[in-house]
Amino acid sequence: MIARNLQNNDFNLFYPQVDFTGNNKGIIGSEFPVFQALIAAANWVLGYTHWQGRWINLLLSTWGVWALYQFIFNAFNQQIARNTAAIVLFSVWFSFSRKIMPDTFSIALVLIGIRQAQLYIQKAKIFYLIVMFLGFSLAVLSKLPAIAWLATLLYLTPSIKELHKQSDHTNLTTAEITVAITALISTIPALIWYFYWVPILNKNFQLFYPKSFSEGFLEIIPHWKLLLEKFYFTAFYSFITLVFFLLGLVYLFQKKTSTIYSTKSKQFIDIDKFKKIKYAFLGFITLFGIFIIKTGDVFPKHTYYIIPFMPFMAFIAALGLEFIQEKILQKQTTATKKTTTTNKIATVWIAALLIVANTEGLLNQVHELSIKPTEKYKLELEQIGQTIPRKSLIISNAGVNPQELYFLNHKGWVRFPNQLRNKSHLDSLTNCKAEFLVINKIFEENYTHYNLPVYSESNSFSVYKLEINHEKKK
Repeated sequence: MIARNLQNNDFNLFYPQVDFTGNNKGIIGSEFPVFQALIAAANWVLGYTHWQGRWINLLLSTWGVWALYQFIFNAFNQQIARNTAAIVLFSVWFSFSRKIMPDTFSIALVLIGIRQAQLYIQKAKIFYLIVMFLGFSLAVLSKLPAIAWLATLLYLTPSIKELHKQSDHTNLTTAEITVAITALISTIPALIWYFYWVPILNKNFQLFYPKSFSEGFLEIIPHWKLLLEKFYFTAFYSFITLVFFLLGLVYLFQKKTSTIYSTKSKQFIDIDKFKKIKYAFLGFITLFGIFIIKTGDVFPKHTYYIIPFMPFMAFIAALGLEFIQEKILQKQTTATKKTTTTNKIATVWIAALLIVANTEGLLNQVHELSIKPTEKYKLELEQIGQTIPRKSLIISNAGVNPQELYFLNHKGWVRFPNQLRNKSHLDSLTNCKAEFLVINKIFEENYTHYNLPVYSESNSFSVYKLEINHEKKK
């Protein structure tokens, strides 16, 4: 909706517009429309279609996973990188990387930025620093929770070097300090947008309502089961992967000296060298916890809010697989001296476990690959919208969901059916120049015809012509 309005309003990014604010201009305080601008540009070049945003999001999200793989491969080893990427691809990321929503898009930009930070520290080329700045800046502008990744960057940068070389890394280099400063500067556009410009836009229409800590906490308490469900199921859509994640936490935070086996260097690595990753993890969940509380009951009620945490969870789950592999290696090595055979056995076990876990994740999301048959009838609205005069304002009984106005390609209001049965409320909207009432019969439990002139009728929808109450107008 915002993307289509951008295309129709000369790509004015500073005044995002929607269609559900009635007779107002539709300007709202939302995220900065980076993703929507790309969709609008694609529609302008290729012609308007509903699915343009899907391939754009899929490309960027896939690039983000590839960047994550490269970062971990260079900082740790190929096995951890491969397993992390595989877990991400079959997690909640699978569903939302194909949707026209900026959640995986935003985190993908962060991951791309982290990879560019790694390249800058290794090669000291200004190009990587510029791309890093753009990735971080646009990521936080797209979705504010992405800032949690930047807050942990100081802990992540020491891990950029190949830790399996057992090199001491107690002091930050000039390149790492440059990365940290650039990351901080990259948040400035987002801070200006969300804390200066959005409050100005909210005077027109407020899209989201941040809660105080006390309000958010009290809202979340009744939904604590839903909140936990986002972590133990929605994140991975796989209970098997959840077990990997829990083992990874144990592996990472256990007090005794432990090891991670590197298939790259054919040797064990002291996990104590990964203390910075522990700090990064703790820092991330602290900031993410603040975000959860500030959203109140919105977080537990929505699937996609767990996405910012997903790549980190996938990395911890990959460490869980390393823990399992280590136990297999220790057991097999005790029983036999054939190290090569032991390594192959352990690798096969890990691959099998990962395949089973990802299959579970895929099967729990396979329904996302097709449109629900129960939703296809809404495509009728495209034809209905073409029969209604272009600039006419419309009322829809779709509740809070503006989807029907989008398909109708008209501006107007969305209301619940019980609100529209209130004649005074309907008259007030009519006096605000609403001209048509579109009724989705499925939303009406006991559908009855409104006492209004019928404009058009179908199996699923009734369209009524509204008439201004001239008596009230006088």
